[in-house]
Amino acid sequence: NEEGIQKIFILVVYLSGPGSGKALQCERMEERFGLRRVTLGDLLCSELQSNNDRGRYLRDFLERGEQLPEVSLLCDAVVSSVRQGKGLVISGFPRDLRQAEDYEAKVRAQMFLLSCSAETMSSRLQCRGRPASTFQPASDRESVLHRRVESFCSDSRAVAAYYERKTLLHTIDAERSPDEVFAQISHILESTF
Repeated sequence: NEEGIQKIFILVVYLSGPGSGKALQCERMEERFGLRRVTLGDLLCSELQSNNDRGRYLRDFLERGEQLPEVSLLCDAVVSSVRQGKGLVISGFPRDLRQAEDYEAKVRAQMFLLSCSAETMSSRLQCRGRPASTFQPASDRESVLHRRVESFCSDSRAVAAYYERKTLLHTIDAERSPDEVFAQISHILESTF
């Protein structure tokens, strides 16, 4: 039940491609279960904009072209959420096998893969609104969207296989309606906690 879920720290990670519906499902989890949603991009932006030691440390990494300590940032977000008594939903992570192995060695989570075809992802991405003030030829948009989807599809195979071997991955058919997808996610969380 929802009360029981709120009393236990929940960490949910969405390893899902662009246009798979993860943002919508994260919003719904925020509303229903009171979970805090984070993305790696949001955490990085926040840290880089801060004028503290960690922000300067991360800027140095970027200037040197080195790999950022993403897992460290996410682990800090987990600790912060635990202290606040809130569960956490991490969207769009891990992106590669190195991140998956590093993260799983530190934190165990419910992993969800919102699975849908490359065609569905591309179609959904093309339907997203664009500000009227920005112009980009349709062929440019389509090629960028295609590269994003193809990149996710090729990079995610090893990550999904890694979590499947550890029986930590819940694969959800994201071709279905958002309500059906959320019902399945909720059922898994409620039966787990």
